Amino acid sequence: MPRRIAEADSSTTRAQPADAAQQPAGPSLALRFSDEVWLRTFAHLDYYALNKVQRVCKKFRRLVQHESLDDTLFHRGPVAGAPGKLKVGMQFALHPHIATFRVLERSRWLSVAAEHMKKAAKKGVDPGRTPWTYPTTREFATSPACTRLKVRPAPEFYNNGEKHSHVLINKKDGGGVTVGDVFTALGTWFDKPAPKDVLQALEYDSIARKRHVANDEMAEDCYWNGWQDPVVKPGEGKRPILSVYLEPIPYGFD
Repeated sequence: MPRRIAEADSSTTRAQPADAAQQPAGPSLALRFSDEVWLRTFAHLDYYALNKVQRVCKKFRRLVQHESLDDTLFHRGPVAGAPGKLKVGMQFALHPHIATFRVLERSRWLSVAAEHMKKAAKKGVDPGRTPWTYPTTREFATSPACTRLKVRPAPEFYNNGEKHSHVLINKKDGGGVTVGDVFTALGTWFDKPAPKDVLQALEYDSIARKRHVANDEMAEDCYWNGWQDPVVKPGEGKRPILSVYLEPIPYGFD
């Protein structure tokens, strides 16, 4: 008799997990809290963390697209009338993909990619699957977005007044300057002729008389200590226009 009771108890015990498995599971952690709670939490995350968290579930992906996170994700376009609000010294946040890109080490890649994009644009065709087509290149280069950006990769190469000292990105259609625009501008600058004084200092002047010597070839002799925060400057020339400038951090500073 005790043996039968024991067997019955054992059978009941074994059946319990199956019964428990049939019970409906409670809501996931993502669904237990309101959208407002999650948005407050996401407000403390940076660009990379937000891009990771949106892969967790559909709800998180939807919430990450909320306009309150546009500045962090570099999705907010230029505000209407923004050019008139620019003031000298005003600073902008720089997109992390530009800030961490080793510009001088990738100068040749930038030059080739920029030329590829220009040819595709002239023909009005899709450039195809290249490093330029992934979504990040369509995000804005600064936060807030700007419509005029002067990119100066190596100020020590030139005086401010020299025409090759920078590449101007001017979005006349009112659209903001994108990451792809900056990479294209960098590629264009690296393909420009190197300054005569730099060629002479590096004993390249005799070579330059025989062939085109571009900034790309001089890049290895240029310092690189990362980018400064983009800042508004008055511009050059007789009729200067306020522009946002992107320049490297001076050597010896951090």
